[in-house]
Amino acid sequence: MTQFAPEMPPVRRLILRLLADNGGSYTGTEKLYQALPASREGIRDSLRQAHKYHMVKRVKCRTCGRGHKTTWILTQKGLSYVEP
Repeated sequence: MTQFAPEMPPVRRLILRLLADNGGSYTGTEKLYQALPASREGIRDSLRQAHKYHMVKRVKCRTCGRGHKTTWILTQKGLSYVEP
């Protein structure tokens, strides 16, 4: 019996594609919200799920002025979903 992987949500595919096109990383969650044509809640949920399934990892920079700035990094597993 053949099993197929479940379809990935389109927002998560957009996030992974953006990270791959940007060299594998993207700095700033707010910039990520502005770069994608989706709602903030949809992007936040997709980032959380992608992090849960080890497709992306996040690194928080505490020396970036006020507050934190998150850098989202594409993992090898996430890259395998982007490559044809």
